[in-house]
Amino acid sequence: MLSLAAALTLLTRVFLAAVLVVSAATKATPSGRAAFKRSITELFGARSRGLTSAVLVGTVALELGVAAGLALGVPTQALALLAGSVLFTIFTIVLAPAIARRQRATCACFGALSHRQVGLGLVVRNETLSFAGLAALAVTGPMHVLVVAAILVGLGLYAVQTVALLHVSRGIHTPVPAPARQPFEPPATGVPVPAFDAPGAGPTDVVLAFLSPGCGSCVDAVATVQEIVRGSRLRAVAVIDPSAAHAPELAELRQELADHRVPVAEDADRIVEALDVRAFPSFAVVDARGVVVSSCLGVDGLRELVAFDGRPIG
Repeated sequence: MLSLAAALTLLTRVFLAAVLVVSAATKATPSGRAAFKRSITELFGARSRGLTSAVLVGTVALELGVAAGLALGVPTQALALLAGSVLFTIFTIVLAPAIARRQRATCACFGALSHRQVGLGLVVRNETLSFAGLAALAVTGPMHVLVVAAILVGLGLYAVQTVALLHVSRGIHTPVPAPARQPFEPPATGVPVPAFDAPGAGPTDVVLAFLSPGCGSCVDAVATVQEIVRGSRLRAVAVIDPSAAHAPELAELRQELADHRVPVAEDADRIVEALDVRAFPSFAVVDARGVVVSSCLGVDGLRELVAFDGRPIG
């Protein structure tokens, strides 16, 4: 029969392993991959865009590897617990600079299921999971592992304290500006659009309308888009943000599209990735060759694009 300490240690291992498996599984879905890659770009800037796939694969592999070690207790139970605690502290350290700067970025810790902005809550959550593993380790671990664990506790506490102090002090000593519009670029031009299916519309001679359920102006833009393309040779096709597949506002956006008879493209994740779409709403005009010839952010520039590429509107 297991002792109380052994039972609590086993329960902690299983719980931490389950958290890591869910985290890896949600990142591995198409919408989860798109959300995680966008989160990396938001956290580390445009220069990180070429590394997002490698970071995604590495993170998922690391989470699954540590989860397997925790579940099986290999190479030893103590080292498996230590690896889990180290991994959660690494996540804290990665997020700490962005949180301290009050950077606006979406957490994609659980792929498309994560919609919250990075903040102190994520630091507390990660360090709570890390300390849970260390607490179980303190019951069963050998002395040399406990020394490493003590150092890890110190690093975790230091990260939490530093982030909290910087976060609070910036709020006290400097005014928090209103969220500025991010300098996002419109969808890429000169690139072919991956083939897609959309009821009543082909992959050529279309205006791709990139919309997100969490974007209020996206819902309002649907009627305007149909008004703009009416009378031109172009047909509007909606591409819904794949990272927001589980957003509660998705049903409202789909209903608005159905009311205005705007078809929705399948395989949105491939289209968004190919055109490097980072802002919503944004638009791209696709010519008869299936190549993006022009693009813009918001509906303000869409009328001019369609007037030029639609030959003409109205």
